[in-house]
Amino acid sequence: MPAVFSQHLERSRNTRRNQRRWAAFTLIELLVVISIITLLAALLLPTLQRVRNQARAVVCQSNLRQCGVLFENYTSDHDGYFFRPWGPPPGLSDEWGRWPDALYPYYKDAVGIFRCPRTTANSWSLYDGWVFGPATRVKDANGQWVPASYGLNYWVYDALSYCPEGRQHPDWPLFWRNVRTATGLNQVPVFLDALYEASLPWPADPPPEVEFRDVGLIGGWMSVFCINRHHGCINGLFMDWSVRRIGLKELWTLKWHRQFVLDGPWTRAGGVQPEDWPPWLRRFKEY
Repeated sequence: MPAVFSQHLERSRNTRRNQRRWAAFTLIELLVVISIITLLAALLLPTLQRVRNQARAVVCQSNLRQCGVLFENYTSDHDGYFFRPWGPPPGLSDEWGRWPDALYPYYKDAVGIFRCPRTTANSWSLYDGWVFGPATRVKDANGQWVPASYGLNYWVYDALSYCPEGRQHPDWPLFWRNVRTATGLNQVPVFLDALYEASLPWPADPPPEVEFRDVGLIGGWMSVFCINRHHGCINGLFMDWSVRRIGLKELWTLKWHRQFVLDGPWTRAGGVQPEDWPPWLRRFKEY
């Protein structure tokens, strides 16, 4: 074999070996690439999670706006009045004040609007150690009960004097009853993120000792709404049919009923101190 041809063949073999060598990553290069990808993922995932949570909050508010249309249609059809509680007092029957029944003709084909996307498929609330039932239940088009995640401010009902646990006084008309006779509508909560289908908040109601978002123990009446579903806030529909975020500590400053004091013991005006709140609530904004 001529020497020139032999040298050319050897150079070709060396070139192919070099090409194969450079076509593959070394172990160190591979570890560097993995480290960079891991770092980028660590930087991006919190942002993606935040964007996803913001999107869910927007969907939640959109749901409540659609619920507002239902409430507005109902009150318009009833001369401004909300639902009239049924079930004879003093016994609190299962049908007493059931907004899912009263609103059923208005929503039966749109049950999806009653579910906040920040909740799971099976939200349950507990009371005094007992499983109390789904946070809220609404009926679908077939009349079957399905879980939901919003609750009503019971004080909007068209009621006169009956109220459990003595939360009524003959000289104090507390229930709002009629949207046309109410004042300060943008401060009157109607329908909110909740652990149960309805509640009767009171100025002195204590906050829950434990943080809940989807499933939780119902303590005081305000604890039904004081849940960390949207990072220190919940979403709520007000009597002017507007929807907005509500800070958890802000709940005690809203006009839940006609005589609700706005400087109660759990407000800054009422003297509450940051250390008075349960530890999980201390990091959130004061009101």
